[in-house]
Amino acid sequence: MRQTTLYLVLAIPGLLAPWFFLLGFFGGQDRSPSLFLRLIFANDVASAVAVDLLVSALVFFCFVAIEGRRVGMKHRWVYVPLTLGVGLSLGLPLFLYFRACALPVVDREGRIPKLGHGWPSNPAVVPPTAADA
Repeated sequence: MRQTTLYLVLAIPGLLAPWFFLLGFFGGQDRSPSLFLRLIFANDVASAVAVDLLVSALVFFCFVAIEGRRVGMKHRWVYVPLTLGVGLSLGLPLFLYFRACALPVVDREGRIPKLGHGWPSNPAVVPPTAADA
């Protein structure tokens, strides 16, 4: 399976799994965002998972800003609402998919025989070849 295909396949459960539970929660009676936040931090275990995901999301946003700029990706901002609205389980695989599409395709000897899905606008990301040495 190609790397890009794997990322897209992983984005599907990354979208569906969180919303399966969120729709069940918000579909109930007397459910509100404030109750949702109280339940996220209801005990030490839930708090540990919530804080871990919050810190991971913050690290991901930094990675999106830095790596996305490096490879010349446009619309980097879209991963923030995707992550906050659905979860890191959707934002991360989608970012990795579009990042892989933005990187040049390199053969086994380090040459660039053809363009990837989206050639990066920053030529500095092209890896050096043996001829460059």
